[in-house]
Amino acid sequence: MLTEKILTTKLFLIITTMFVINIAAMGQSLKILIIGNSLMYWNQLHYNLQDICKQNSKEIYLETIAFPGIELTEHFNSCPDSTKGYTENNLCFGKQPPAIKALKSRDWDIIILQGPYSAEASFPKQIIDSVRLYGGIKSRILIYENYSTILYSKPKRKDDLKKIKKQIRVPLKEKNIDFLPIGSIFDFVNTNYPEVNVFDDDFEHPNMNGSLLQIGIIYKALFKENPKSFFLRSKNYSNLINILSLYEAED
Repeated sequence: MLTEKILTTKLFLIITTMFVINIAAMGQSLKILIIGNSLMYWNQLHYNLQDICKQNSKEIYLETIAFPGIELTEHFNSCPDSTKGYTENNLCFGKQPPAIKALKSRDWDIIILQGPYSAEASFPKQIIDSVRLYGGIKSRILIYENYSTILYSKPKRKDDLKKIKKQIRVPLKEKNIDFLPIGSIFDFVNTNYPEVNVFDDDFEHPNMNGSLLQIGIIYKALFKENPKSFFLRSKNYSNLINILSLYEAED
């Protein structure tokens, strides 16, 4: 509980201060907004994505709105508390939810949204409508496919992934909406590279291997190419560089 409060407080500070970047260059940078839960900030995903883009000569401006364990709809219906994050009692009392405020703050090139947790969860089209209403009709939307840490049999996991993709098929038919196949690639790693662990000790969040894969997937979606190099090193660095290409060749 204490750890969650510390994480939430840190995220609240991040949201209020945003990121230390070159504001003067923002006009030429790709402007990206991330809205989601702890998967969207674990292992300082936002800073590491920015650093890897910089290492590969890609300029981005990045803001993240993320709190532990929340559904995407809560971002549009409630307001955060600096110590508790989102709760059922976080009414806005006339204020705008942070996600809506962020969407309206500038013309975003890319908006990354947390996808459904499981095959039983839903991805309401109203979310896309809200993003389009407040974030501009020209923004490209990327939907994050969640991964599973449950050791499903391969057929059941594939069936679940099909159901998840079916849920978001309607928004995917819209122009400028794409899918980040993070769950599918994590499954690919678990099946073909069992020596490459992608999960943290809590079995809910990615370790640094998993975070690097997430960054590689996001980078590929942003720039239509794999990063030529990662500034971070890991035990399985050489495998991680090749996994995205190998997955694409097999998919």
